[in-house]
Amino acid sequence: PPTTAQTFRPVVRGQRGVVAGGHPLSVEAGLRILQQGGNAVDAGVATILAASVIEFSHFSFGGEVPILIKLKGQKVAVIEGMGQAPMKATREFFVNRAQGESPTLQSSGQTTMPGARRGGLIPSTGPLSATVPAVLDACVTALDKFGTMTLAEVMEPAIQLADGFPIDELRVQYIRTRSPIFTQWADAKRVFLPKGEIPKV
Repeated sequence: PPTTAQTFRPVVRGQRGVVAGGHPLSVEAGLRILQQGGNAVDAGVATILAASVIEFSHFSFGGEVPILIKLKGQKVAVIEGMGQAPMKATREFFVNRAQGESPTLQSSGQTTMPGARRGGLIPSTGPLSATVPAVLDACVTALDKFGTMTLAEVMEPAIQLADGFPIDELRVQYIRTRSPIFTQWADAKRVFLPKGEIPKV
């Protein structure tokens, strides 16, 4: 049965391909690649890369992206796309940090994500909680094995979006709720809170 729920996303129809994503501009990046003759994998990678620019509230180039690919007449291929912990992120590193043996890395009362458990050895936000990014490797692997276009070609829409894009209400709300976290790092504060102000809708 048809739904009456509002999605706040425009409906886009096509006859020769479909691209789904979390933001219309991410989807448009994939559609552009299809229109240029790319296959579904090329379009999917372009969508992932564009999403890593736009959908910073739910997705990031510095994160992880498991990919499933099903081409006609072939079995499903899986590209794990999961980041691993950095080599120096050992149990001993975090235990020593918590015990104060590494004063420059001691926690300074940093705000964690809302609802995160406090007092753990590994922080829930910031560089010490991150894995080694796997997005680019997963995208390159997908293109090499199943794509028809070059990385430079499918990256172009994301590069153009990185020059600037209109921010939507969802991302504004994300910045508002995470502003105590962003203020802990100068670069994050510069990008997300220019002039120290929370963006307005």
